[in-house]
This record gives sequence, structure tokens and C-alpha cells, in this order.
Amino acid sequence: MMSSQDKARQKSGSWLSIPPIPTMMIILALLPFSDPSNRLYMGATFWLFVALIYLSISSGYAICLMRKVTLGLFPLQLLAQGIALLVLPLGMGAPYGLSWVGLAMSFAGTISLLQKVISALNPSDKERPPAVEKKKGISREIPLPSLDIDPDGNILSINDDMARLLDVNEELLLGQSAGNIFPEDMDRVDIGGKGWQVLRKNLDESQLICLVEEIESPESSKDTKDNDMIHKPTGLYSHTYADIMAPSEIKRSVRYRRWLSIVMIRLSFRYDGGESADKIWEEQILNEYGAFVKRHTRECDLGFFIGNGYFLILLPETPNAGAKVAASKIKKLPDDIRDEFEEKGSVSAVIFTSLYHCSGNEKVDYHTVMKQLEENLTEEEEFSPVGNTNTPNQKTESHP
Repeated sequence: MMSSQDKARQKSGSWLSIPPIPTMMIILALLPFSDPSNRLYMGATFWLFVALIYLSISSGYAICLMRKVTLGLFPLQLLAQGIALLVLPLGMGAPYGLSWVGLAMSFAGTISLLQKVISALNPSDKERPPAVEKKKGISREIPLPSLDIDPDGNILSINDDMARLLDVNEELLLGQSAGNIFPEDMDRVDIGGKGWQVLRKNLDESQLICLVEEIESPESSKDTKDNDMIHKPTGLYSHTYADIMAPSEIKRSVRYRRWLSIVMIRLSFRYDGGESADKIWEEQILNEYGAFVKRHTRECDLGFFIGNGYFLILLPETPNAGAKVAASKIKKLPDDIRDEFEEKGSVSAVIFTSLYHCSGNEKVDYHTVMKQLEENLTEEEEFSPVGNTNTPNQKTESHP
């Protein structure tokens, strides 16, 4: 069944309705009533002025036809024929009363045209697509951490609760694939030391993802541990989240041609020849150093603890010089950690760093960037406790 707009388009969308054709019909209808003796002779300037107005209206009508804007066809037609009926009886000597009819038609056409223009510039609430308003802030109306995604899986909106829970700026997530954070087969996730159920609700043109806190977290397992986005001892993001966000940020840099600087840091331990590695103590030092990295990371940056002594920092919209400044703040051990090495006595610390700057103009991927970062790791500092000197038998703890 055709809508009213389709019917109007069929009735008014023909090129046979352009104003000159109906005007010819008016001229033919006025010929029997014309009297040369009753003609009013007005100068060529007047007729040129009328012709320009008529041609302008006819051109506007033709443009509406070409662009299929049927809304303005009737007012333009009424205005054009009103002007024709206003001046033709004067020039042909037809009854002057017809000119008053033409004047009324011109006035009505002008008023109707103005109304159409105003309604087009300020559409009513009924004419606005309701889905737009719904998409704009559907997640913000939910009293739970939630986000709204489009049919392609990209994030449309995210509420404040979800942004605080993920500890990331909203702008970094908008437009990203929600599957990178909450894959389709994920029904629960650990964030901030708590278990959350992942609920999904299909809407008309989007999907809503909400997180509901579990009253009692299930027993910990390897899968649950791997899903945790935060490395609790350091406060940095986990290696699992790095595998999600780092590729996403690199793709975002290339897509929008924006800067992205990446800093990789490795903290290694060197033991005296006869000293065996103290893994528990190493883990404690790595956690303390990771907390130090977290404190010196800006809110707009993303810091990750990769494991095995590796740390990764993503600095969006930051030039290479800015990345060097950021690296300089964290490539030296803080005093409290130095004191612990002094107490241990037989272990030295070595810090390696490397930088990678993505300008957004080159096409790179996550694995290529990580490979270059590891290959370019450069020793920045070695801290040895007093009395602990390097010897040929010194043992270095290396990490893959």
C-alpha cells in the first residue's frame, strides 16, 4: 500500500507539469476574451522584470523535480501561474478581474512556499527519526555499567559507570568494536577484583550490554584469571587487556591518521654467580615498580603489565618527543625500590626501554610493532647495590 508521500510524488513528479506548460494553457484560454483596444502598455523593463521572476520560479520547480523534492512543487506552481494570470490579462486586454484572481493565487503560493521552507528548516518531533534520540543516550539511562553498540558491533555510547569501571576515557572507546572488550561468547568478566555478569539486550537498531555485579564470585580458575582486565597488584591493565586494546589503538591511529606513541619497558634482574633466582622477591619488586609506573602514567594514557618484567604504555595523540619525556620519568628505579636492592645485596636491576611512534600514515599491525619494540630494547640503567660488582660469573635473569 502506497504512503501519502508516494502518492504525492506520483501526482506531482512529472516534467509535463513544469510552469510554462500550464501557462500556455492559460494563454489559450484567454485568447477568446482578449481585446487589443483594452491592452495596457507598460515598458519593456516591467515585462523583463516579470519574465525574470517567472523564469526563477520555473527553474526552482525544475530543480525540485530533479532532486525529487516534492514538498515545494505545489507552492511554486501556484506562485508561477498566479503571476502569469496577474499580468497576462493586462497585456492581452482580457477582463481585468482575472488579474485579481492571479494576485490572490500569487499571495497564496508565496505563503505556502514560506511555510514549506520553515517546516523543512525546523522539522517537527513527529518527523524526526525516533531511533536517533534513542541511540544518543540509551546507555546513560541504565543504572548499571552499560554501553550501546550498533548492528556492526561498534560502540555508540557508554555511560559514566562503565567508563569508571574500565578506568578509560569514553572517547577512546567510542567507535571501537565492542567485541574487543566483551566477545560474543563472554558471559562474565572480572573487573576491579569483582565478578560481573555480562547481559545483552537486542533493541530495534542496536544492542545494549550491561554488567551486573555477582553477589558471590565463583571459585577462581585459570579462565577467570585470564579474563581480569586489571593487574591488581600494580593497578595497570593486564596482558589480556593489552592484547585487546593495543591492536585496537594501532588500528585507530592508522584509520584516523593520528599520532600514537608506545613505550616498552623491561625490568631484569642480575644475580651473583652462585645466587639462585628468588622468584617471590622478584614478583614483589615488579609489582612495586608497576605501581610506580601507574602513578606516573597520565589519565589519557594506557599502561599495561605484560608479565615477565615487561611493561607497555600507549600514549594517544602524543609525538615522539612527548614519549621520550614520559619514558624518562619511569626508566629509573625509585628510591624505595633501590633500598630493597641494597637490603638484598646480591641482585642488580637492569632497565631496558624502547619507543615506537606511529604517525598514522604508515600501515602497521600489533605484532609488527611489538616485534620492533622488543628488538629495539636498549639498556638505560643498571643499579647494583654497594659492594656488588659485575663479575664474569654474574648470572642474568632473562625473560622471553
